[in-house]
Amino acid sequence: MIDYHPRWMANLLKTVCKEASIVVLTGPRQVGKSTLLLHEMADTYRLFNLDDLDILGQMQRDAQAVLLSDDRIIIDEAQRAPQILLTVKKLVDEFPQKRFILSGSANLLLMAQVSDSLAGRAQFLHLMPMTRAELRRKIPPDWLVRLLETGTFHPPAIEQGEAPELHNCVWTGGLPIVLQRSDPESLTRWREGYIESYLERDLRQLSMIDSLTDFRRLMKLAALRNGQELNQSELARDAALSQPTAHRYLNLLEISEWIQSVPTFIGNRSLRIMKRPKLTWFDTGIAAHLQGFRPTSLASEREWGRLFETYILNQIIPLCGLLTPKAEL
Repeated sequence: MIDYHPRWMANLLKTVCKEASIVVLTGPRQVGKSTLLLHEMADTYRLFNLDDLDILGQMQRDAQAVLLSDDRIIIDEAQRAPQILLTVKKLVDEFPQKRFILSGSANLLLMAQVSDSLAGRAQFLHLMPMTRAELRRKIPPDWLVRLLETGTFHPPAIEQGEAPELHNCVWTGGLPIVLQRSDPESLTRWREGYIESYLERDLRQLSMIDSLTDFRRLMKLAALRNGQELNQSELARDAALSQPTAHRYLNLLEISEWIQSVPTFIGNRSLRIMKRPKLTWFDTGIAAHLQGFRPTSLASEREWGRLFETYILNQIIPLCGLLTPKAEL
């Protein structure tokens, strides 16, 4: 049994829950959303997990009766029943004292049937995989705040014996499962099951896919393009797919929060929007697995530099999310 590792977002989550009637917590599957809510909020909120088919059935039959059972409710895996969000909207309008936390393994804001229901009523939080500091139970460093406020950069010193083997850090990534599976072969087997579960279950909940083989091929090609400018026409050609199909598949990866776009670093704000963004993956361990790399050879691969850059990016994004307003990359 692995002890709970506090997440940097915990204090922000509690603060936002006092301010907003609806809080939406999203992040990829197995990133630690349910664990965070269970340890930080379950003592004051009633939890309904829609992965439980009985609870899901109750919600689908009479959501209002279930949601009236308490003034503070967590709906975990909310993307499984997006139709109940209209009921949530109705209840917070009628009963201002009610509070809801909606947790999901898909970006609810990007789901068309959901976003209209939440517009103007919800605050959104995004949980990333654990940083190396979170894995080591470290508190959030203040170097980013000082950099933005004073323009000076003083990174924390690495204590003796703490210098990491970078290729192992990048290959391991930050999904909480790495706290339980330190053996590379065991972690590889878990990742194989994780990806199969995504393809066979999560993906089908979001959209009908004509060919999982085609989707898997595009997903691997997208992993090999991690850290590069996103050229959808080229990606579609290499995957032997039409451009609209490739665009749709990339959108599904983004809704699932497996990939994200990083704007071009340029002073002109208009050009920053117009230029092609870089495609990066939410977890370097999953990206390296899809690329077919092993930890022993990773540092010698052509893609090493881009994976390392993405790893650093994924250490910074959680810090950006703690700031008000959020810092943008």
